[in-house]
Amino acid sequence: MEPTVLISLIAVLVSLLSYIFARRSWRETYRPIVTARIETHASGNMATLFDIVVYNVGNRPATDIRLTTNQNMLEDAFDGNASEKLKSEIKACFSNEGTIPLLHPGNVATNGFGMAGVKEKGLKYGSKIPIVIKYSDLNRQKIKSKQTLIFRDTTYFAGSGWAKE
Repeated sequence: MEPTVLISLIAVLVSLLSYIFARRSWRETYRPIVTARIETHASGNMATLFDIVVYNVGNRPATDIRLTTNQNMLEDAFDGNASEKLKSEIKACFSNEGTIPLLHPGNVATNGFGMAGVKEKGLKYGSKIPIVIKYSDLNRQKIKSKQTLIFRDTTYFAGSGWAKE
């Protein structure tokens, strides 16, 4: 084989590999990235209310967002004083009923997620709930990510602070 043909074949191979790498990088960079966390909604002397917040931190819209978890692990995270109504409201976040049809980049979707209070409690404070977030981009490419929700006050990262006036 002549050296010029060999050099041409190597150049074509390098070009092909560069194209594959650039396309893969583009797909990873320009896509929705969906995350979730439990956040403090409001806090007072009788109870702290919580929300689950789903974020799209990517730069493309996400569709058909569904949070799932192991139902036994979720059941173990409930406090013994949690009412059936509160349990069903939290469980709805991990059901078909809780599917988010569309979430634009930079936007959030929020839902109530229990409380920690004097009388009624929702989840055990500090409990960890492993979840899977399943969603698609506008081209129907399916994406799945795993993370852990932690049920605790997010107003103060270490759990204590001063009241704001």
